Amino acid sequence: MSARTTRALYALMFLSGSAGLAYQSIWTKTFALTLGHEMPSLLGVVAAFFAGLSAGSWSLGRRVGRAARPHYWYAGCELLIALVAILTPVLLPEASQLAGRFLGVAPAPWLHWTMAFVIPFVVLLPATFAMGVTVPAMEQFLSRSLHGGPVVAGVYAANTAGAVAGVLLSVFVALPILGQTRTLWVFAGVNVLCAIGAMRLRDSMSDFPAQTSAATPGPIDATRIAFLLLATGLFGVGYEVVAVRVLSQVFEATLYSFATALAVYLAASSAGAALVQRWQMRVDLERWLGRLFLLLSLSVLAGLCVMFAAEHLYRALRLALGDGMVQVFVCETLLAISVFALPSMLMGMIFAQLAQIERERSGHIGRAMGINTLGAALAPALFGIALLPLVGAKWTLGIIGLGYLVLSSVVAGFARRRVLVVTCAVVAVVALLPALRIMTLREGERVVVFNEGVLASTAVVQRGEAKNLRVNNRYQMGGTTTGALLFQRRQAHLPLLLHPAPDNALFLGVASGVTVGTAAQYTPIRIDAVELVPNVLDLLEHFAPANGAPQARDNVRLFASDARRFVQFAEDRYDVIVADLFHPARDGAGLLFSREHYEAIRERLAPDGVFCHWLPFHQLDLDMVRLIVRTFQTVFPDAHLVLASDMLRFPALGLVTGIEPSAIAPGYLKRRVASPELRSVLQRDLLTNELQLLASVLLDAEALSALAGAGPVNTDDLPRLAYAAPRFTYDRGSKPYGRLMSILEASDQSAGRMARAHAANAAFAVRWQKFVDARNAYLRGLKAHLE
Repeated sequence: MSARTTRALYALMFLSGSAGLAYQSIWTKTFALTLGHEMPSLLGVVAAFFAGLSAGSWSLGRRVGRAARPHYWYAGCELLIALVAILTPVLLPEASQLAGRFLGVAPAPWLHWTMAFVIPFVVLLPATFAMGVTVPAMEQFLSRSLHGGPVVAGVYAANTAGAVAGVLLSVFVALPILGQTRTLWVFAGVNVLCAIGAMRLRDSMSDFPAQTSAATPGPIDATRIAFLLLATGLFGVGYEVVAVRVLSQVFEATLYSFATALAVYLAASSAGAALVQRWQMRVDLERWLGRLFLLLSLSVLAGLCVMFAAEHLYRALRLALGDGMVQVFVCETLLAISVFALPSMLMGMIFAQLAQIERERSGHIGRAMGINTLGAALAPALFGIALLPLVGAKWTLGIIGLGYLVLSSVVAGFARRRVLVVTCAVVAVVALLPALRIMTLREGERVVVFNEGVLASTAVVQRGEAKNLRVNNRYQMGGTTTGALLFQRRQAHLPLLLHPAPDNALFLGVASGVTVGTAAQYTPIRIDAVELVPNVLDLLEHFAPANGAPQARDNVRLFASDARRFVQFAEDRYDVIVADLFHPARDGAGLLFSREHYEAIRERLAPDGVFCHWLPFHQLDLDMVRLIVRTFQTVFPDAHLVLASDMLRFPALGLVTGIEPSAIAPGYLKRRVASPELRSVLQRDLLTNELQLLASVLLDAEALSALAGAGPVNTDDLPRLAYAAPRFTYDRGSKPYGRLMSILEASDQSAGRMARAHAANAAFAVRWQKFVDARNAYLRGLKAHLE
């Protein structure tokens, strides 16, 4: 076979790998819409993906190895993968709805994990099973074409290199431009191209040599090989899961961040396998593998040490390279290389060598792939769900390092005493290291409490008497400074007061609990509040008495659940629904601004209900604001824009539907608020009369439509906000109050229309217009002062 044909066959594996990882990314995002963005859901899809690969490789590997025409198997599997990809937009939403109905709004952990694994496994099994067969089939195709030459490492390297391309092309190029459905179609075309290419190449080659008995004794017995393959899959993916969790506290934690980390991990693994294919070393394999495992153990521990310095390294890189998408991509890539490059390269080398040994022993690599991917399927649950919150990141990584050390003795038969001595030394080193808790603290700040949860790390940070909540060290989610308390309380006051008589309310997001606690004072109103990160709810007591201890109120129910799933599958309808300040650049949060989510909220809203979605204006540019407004108004055309407070450095604006400003006339608040205690609270929070309430309304529906203009909307299939928001987040020099001035210019005409709506009370209309003029002048004066 010519070198050109050999390169073409490797190219097919490259293309096949690129499609596989693109599918995994899209499937994970699609299932998360109803399974939820909790860690069991995210890791469950990944585990189901690996389990399908394992089933395909293990069950059909032997048959493919003995097949006279392995290229038929390869082409057929590629076509099956393409068919499932094309049907995905139909199959996955139905499967997700089924899973969501089983899970409900707040499932028990065991049920959540079971459904998060079983539903994706069953639905994706035809595609993942076929993916598991493609590598053994191509290995047989290529090996026979080369008359039995060793190609396992080369096939794995090409396939994994393709996975790198698939991750980067899908996340950085295809998905932001085409959306999920059309990206699936594009990669389905890649699978069809692979099938056609395999058949065309086979037709151009001479007949395969006769298949001979492939079973030959290897340097390592079958039992040890199986154990090593299982353990390497388990520890390899475990290291990835834990390291990515740690780096998420340093990176910008956008979908680009996670794609970059995964691409580096896969690229290094591919490079390791390519080295094995190129060298094809004739050495004492037991001793060689033993040393590789020993080196891998040490590299994992070295990666652990790098993670302790990750925050300082990243900060130095950002200072040196600056802001901007390219600069941040380079910074995150370099940091990911420092953590993943050496361990992942050694993982690739070890797997390629073990798979080649198993291939020579059994005549095919199906068993090797099946066992290895089975270990990979178990890793998310063991390390991400069980060990990480139980013993923390440091000891979880230490266990992985010790695991590789044990494997070095299993493969090389090192003396027990030597292994014991080295193990004790490693344990001592890990024990001497401090807990791996990455926290960025300013002068005078201290950590009151730190929790390593399944989904994220959370901390309460105190400075003087004020406290704030940190999630993954990246997000400050409420606190007890004077300014923060005012706008958190007003986030509850404004939507509740704009409804004439609410009986119940739903709050999407709890954070420090100040907003929910404020709403609970509107007794006898019943409050349901949903928080994605469970251990956030455990920290509410640290923000008392400022938050009013919502966890102890009889009229408040707190749910640890995904907001989208809760809205879709809750049974109640609510008079008021309030969505918190979701960070639009955070992976997954962009879908809380989608048209489909707003439609689900409309179904959950009672007749004449009020829905308020607070927008983190300091994390948005005007184009993103316009995108959100257009999307909101496709579902709620009567929307108004309100301002929570005059904190110009961190302005919070809200899109509100279901309100009629003309109904807020003299006497409205007196009728609306009967409780003297609540009136005292409103006086403290600067809401003592109707003019102060109306002054929060910046734009009416007409002005809001003019601001948004014509253009696309944000959908589940093409979440434009999720891909656009990170670019703005990287710009640390942004001044949100400058953008707010553009809103104020539009508010002048809007205020005039709202004032004229009070024509029946001319004196009030005049007072209202003067009040708005004074408000705008005050905000413009604050802006001038800040500059």
